[in-house]
Amino acid sequence: MWVVAVTVLVVLVALVWHRKTSNKNLPPALDEHEQTVDLNGEPRDYIDCMLQERSRNPQLFTNRHMIRSILDLFLAGHDTTAVTIEWAFIYLCQHPEVQRKVREEITNVVGKERPPALSDRTRMPYTEAFIMETQRVANTVPTGVEHVTREEIQLGGYTIPRGAQVISLLMAVHMDEKHFPEPEVFRPERFLDDQGRVKPNRALMPFSVGKRSCLGEALARAELFLFVTALLQRYSLRFPDGLDHDLSCNQKKMLVREPSPYELVLERV
Repeated sequence: MWVVAVTVLVVLVALVWHRKTSNKNLPPALDEHEQTVDLNGEPRDYIDCMLQERSRNPQLFTNRHMIRSILDLFLAGHDTTAVTIEWAFIYLCQHPEVQRKVREEITNVVGKERPPALSDRTRMPYTEAFIMETQRVANTVPTGVEHVTREEIQLGGYTIPRGAQVISLLMAVHMDEKHFPEPEVFRPERFLDDQGRVKPNRALMPFSVGKRSCLGEALARAELFLFVTALLQRYSLRFPDGLDHDLSCNQKKMLVREPSPYELVLERV
């Protein structure tokens, strides 16, 4: 219960900080675009596209809506995938036997003459299982997005009033022994069946669930697969001699669980 309370408190503080930061940093960029945009020309970027669309329908959205939309793109489209890859590197270094199995699968399916492709994913179940286990243990985004109750409901012996803000704690599910035995152990095999095929688990929800789940899930999964396989096809990863990583998180990141800075050694294979 303490873990849940503290995590939700951190998320609420992060949301406030996130909004204050956006109000401070993005308006100057928006002002510059408003002064230089060619409303009938080729858009330079996302802001130009939104300004052009608003010129055709001034009531469509406000500057505040644009700022929040831009932040959603940065946070959901860049930070989460990049940070998940950072965690993946740590687990590959901490578990060299896992790294060896992933590389063997890459060699057997892809070889060394061509880069990995998305069409290879269905033939690389262990690599998929490794990525799934990374998402489960890393908990890059520990909570779901905000929801509001439309009416009073009873849940788990509690009364949740109408209009209450509800935030799902995905991390608690990912570390629940009922769904994942020995949850603190990094074991990709938990997502494979007896025939070595990927075994989905509905309790794994790094992109949340429902109508407000992450719209970029397909893109993020593709990016994770391609980046991890392309790197391990060419390089082995390890920590520098005498150094390890303590798995602590970067406290400057509030909405995303990012690992503290660490060093890696990449060696050509």
